Amino acid sequence: MVAPQPASLPPVASRGRGERELHNSNSVFSGLSSDIQNDLIKSIAQVIRDEIKSEINFAKFVSVIADETPDISHREQMSVIFRYLTKTGIERDL
Repeated sequence: MVAPQPASLPPVASRGRGERELHNSNSVFSGLSSDIQNDLIKSIAQVIRDEIKSEINFAKFVSVIADETPDISHREQMSVIFRYLTKTGIERDL
């Protein structure tokens, strides 16, 4: 059973001091090094890629559109779009 909190304290106040200070501050947490940030971004990207691969492997039909065009610096930029239905019947365009 959870003990009731005093009315004057927000729900986050019952947590650790560090969390309370983080929620009450107006600053952005910047305690991560650029290497850790990059590893975190890579990990999140891999999870998203794996989920998309799983959905595409399950789909009966998949359409793929690829297009390439130069950007303002005359460097070619390619866009690839996958269109398919998920197992719940939701149409996805990625």
